[in-house]
Amino acid sequence: EPQSLVPGSSDYARVSSDSGTGALHRAAGVNSSLIYIGFGSGLGDPNFDAVRRWSMAKIGPNFHTHYRLCRDSEVKALRELHSDGSVVPVAYGSDFGDLVPFLQGLAPGGAKDIEVSLTTASEVAYSTLLTRAHEDSVLLASLLANPLGDRVLMPPVMMRVPQQVYSSADPAARAEHRCDAAVESSQLGTTILVGGELSGVSSALTFMLLGGSHRAGSVPLLVNYRKVRTTQKRPIEDLIRREASQIGIIATPSSDLPVIDLAIDDFYFDKKHGARALADLKSLNLGRLVIGCHTNDEKELLAALDGAGMDAATLYLGRLNSGDVGAYARQVDAVRAPQLARKVVRTLTAEHLPSTPYNVLMLLTILIRDEQILAGSTPTLVDQFVALLMSEGLMSSGRQRLD
Repeated sequence: EPQSLVPGSSDYARVSSDSGTGALHRAAGVNSSLIYIGFGSGLGDPNFDAVRRWSMAKIGPNFHTHYRLCRDSEVKALRELHSDGSVVPVAYGSDFGDLVPFLQGLAPGGAKDIEVSLTTASEVAYSTLLTRAHEDSVLLASLLANPLGDRVLMPPVMMRVPQQVYSSADPAARAEHRCDAAVESSQLGTTILVGGELSGVSSALTFMLLGGSHRAGSVPLLVNYRKVRTTQKRPIEDLIRREASQIGIIATPSSDLPVIDLAIDDFYFDKKHGARALADLKSLNLGRLVIGCHTNDEKELLAALDGAGMDAATLYLGRLNSGDVGAYARQVDAVRAPQLARKVVRTLTAEHLPSTPYNVLMLLTILIRDEQILAGSTPTLVDQFVALLMSEGLMSSGRQRLD
């Protein structure tokens, strides 16, 4: 009989170096969903932690969903701990005594599924969107003199007409064409959001979901259409279930779905699979639907939606005007905002750069970091701008975060 059930450092070293044990641990995590029961800080055990890190590095978070049972009071902290998506915390109750009845309910003849309450699902969804918003606004957040708190995204420029139509209109017509992004975020129904390269479609979709995320009875969710599995009979529902279970909105991909406020990024209509995707969308129980697509793809998408019997409004992402640039500059440095804004606008105009959020934030980044450039010539600023664009870190992450 063993003298102790508490492993010491030598026991950990022996087990960790055992290749057979390591292979069994990895196989369990690859072939099945795991439920961690009774783990406090024990999930930081060298063996469990090594297996989780190996799984995330080699396979990613989307292969199998793993769960960690915990008390209600522990859910928020554990979501932050497992923000990489490797483990989904599931509350079994408020007290330790609730664990046994909860497990009994999972047995054959008991409850068929782990249920996530609507309140918890909404909190998880909102927290996920906020995290994404912080990532999307990483450049701006790194410059801010005063943190924005929950308002981590600047309102996007939304218009009812394409940019070229807006630019050629008279001032009175321009005022009618431009929309209030906050108001549009609270609208129901179906909306197509159209934007060009680096115009900030992904960030705008996140903004719209955050703006309507406190609607009672619905849960906001952002998915990317490029992750859809076209071989599925219901490809959009399959995508929603996979994404929702990964972040903890539902416990498993087969769980009942709440009413979803859905935003789809990178949507494109192809004749082979598009009709089935739209039919699937129409049949889903959605509170609202926002579809992000690239410029020039909206006409075909509108025609397809009309053919499927789905009415949709169309909004276009526009470029920032001098007032918008000033608003960005005030968030960075309220005292020097006029000087910063003038320099940015002059540079955009002189170099024929589109006044997208991405370009404005990049120029503000350079100006804030180098006082001499702020007082110096436009060519020097442009040189720095190109150098920053070409830097591997911002080039790879900036496109994903700001578009």
